[in-house]
Amino acid sequence: MFETKKFRRAAVVLGIMLLTITLFSLVFSKTVDQCYDDYERCRIRALQSSGGVIATTIQLTACDVGVAACIVAAML
Repeated sequence: MFETKKFRRAAVVLGIMLLTITLFSLVFSKTVDQCYDDYERCRIRALQSSGGVIATTIQLTACDVGVAACIVAAML
């Protein structure tokens, strides 16, 4: 169904981004409170940006993934 080159490339790029965020969070682990503080700052910056709907949605998604990875790393 979604077997196009663009879809595969997008999936690979997204996977690399998620892996990078996860590894970065594991190396620089924080407390859960620091994770939520960074998450709030990330969301504020994303919502204040003038990048348009798609760019803001991507930034907010990156914030969500980042906080999840940070919390997992903080609990290890």
